[in-house]
Amino acid sequence: ICKAAQILEEQGILVIVAGGNSGPNNKTIGSPGISPHAITVGSVSITDRDIVSSFSSRGPTEDGLIKPDVCSYGGGNAKADAVPGELIVSGVEGWLDPMYDGLIKGFAGLRGCLVGGTKIYTPEGPKAIKDMQIGDEVYSFNGSIIRSKIEDVIDQGIQEAYHLRTQGLSISATDNHPFLRLDKAGHKYELKWTMLSDIKKGDIILSLRKAPETIVPELDHILTDDLIRWLGYFTAEGWINRSGRNYQVSVSKDGNVTKEKLYTHLFANLFGDLKYESSGGWNYFYSKRLALALSLLGLDRFHRDIEAPSWLYHLPHKKIGLYLQGLLEGDGSNPYGTGWTLEVASKGLASTVRDLAIYIGKPAGSKVGTRTRNITPPSSRLARPWTSYTVHIGVNNRHTGSSQYMNQLQQNLFDGDYFRLTKVMRIEPAGQERVYDITVKNAHNYIAEGLVVHNTSMATPAFAGLMALVEQDRN
Repeated sequence: ICKAAQILEEQGILVIVAGGNSGPNNKTIGSPGISPHAITVGSVSITDRDIVSSFSSRGPTEDGLIKPDVCSYGGGNAKADAVPGELIVSGVEGWLDPMYDGLIKGFAGLRGCLVGGTKIYTPEGPKAIKDMQIGDEVYSFNGSIIRSKIEDVIDQGIQEAYHLRTQGLSISATDNHPFLRLDKAGHKYELKWTMLSDIKKGDIILSLRKAPETIVPELDHILTDDLIRWLGYFTAEGWINRSGRNYQVSVSKDGNVTKEKLYTHLFANLFGDLKYESSGGWNYFYSKRLALALSLLGLDRFHRDIEAPSWLYHLPHKKIGLYLQGLLEGDGSNPYGTGWTLEVASKGLASTVRDLAIYIGKPAGSKVGTRTRNITPPSSRLARPWTSYTVHIGVNNRHTGSSQYMNQLQQNLFDGDYFRLTKVMRIEPAGQERVYDITVKNAHNYIAEGLVVHNTSMATPAFAGLMALVEQDRN
């Protein structure tokens, strides 16, 4: 019967079946109610404060599927003034209204959601979930990493969110959003979809090790290793000024003689005999062509507004690393040799640099930090508050456990070239947030903030289809 339900669903027929009357114990739903291709209906009693009727069969199924998909009045009385034992099932009395309204109210609760600024990993680089569009490609997990298309983007309104932090990653989601947790089943380990509400500190979940390369050959050819490294340094230490027809490219000397010699030599190799003037702590290059080229690359913003350019995601990971190297040599510090700390005036730059680092497999801290202190500008005698933004790019991997343990799990559960396990360090309330979710074709999962998450809900495909029909009818 379950096979028949699947065949009917594939033909576009909605299959709705009763859960059965074998309650009240768990795992008492039988065939075809156990099918993920059928909508299984249970019963609640209006006279018992809307709790599940004692006779109604319960889930979950043996393979962990949540059942029944929906419950409605099937025990007790259907209206408040009915006499005991009377059951009204007439459409005139409106017996369907409570079920219909309950579906609408409960649908949002079945869908796990992420806050609007959550970065979704795509072949074009990370994008905020609120900005995703139907038809966009995202990265998904199927043992290895694949591309999947978005079928829907859902604004779920304002909901209570929770902040989950792991070893180097963090995400804010509703408590019913599922993650892939490592569970032990007998003597074996398995990856199992688990809602955030059931995840606790110390649990192990699946995360991204690195994203695949999506190289544009023409861009890779033009942007050489030395040029990419210098562009990273320019992002940290340079700016462009235009006065009338005159263009001026300025690069800070930074006060570090060794660094100045290195990048002066690098600049000479790249741009030949391009002349410059040196005054105070700056080198000035008067070149319209250089200024326009830097502008085309998106490096002409003020330091408080600049971000790492998105075209970097179309270069080999090695070159992305060289850009980060140049940037860190300009605005970073590495006092203890355990990793670099980038400190910049632009929150957008700090955030996009963190995204780049995670994308190519470098640990980059669980969040962007802030620091406010009083600084006296060169043009003033008065100190004023100055806020900077920090990112720590470390040298240690984010996975947990010994290499032998990891290798064993990788062989059985996932592709270790692209995925790794990470330990949950903290879960805490994040307050009320506007949240979103997406529906991903076939894979039904995607990578958000470096973590593998399920799409829309733990509900069965058939139930999702029913809800789409209900919403369409409502609108």
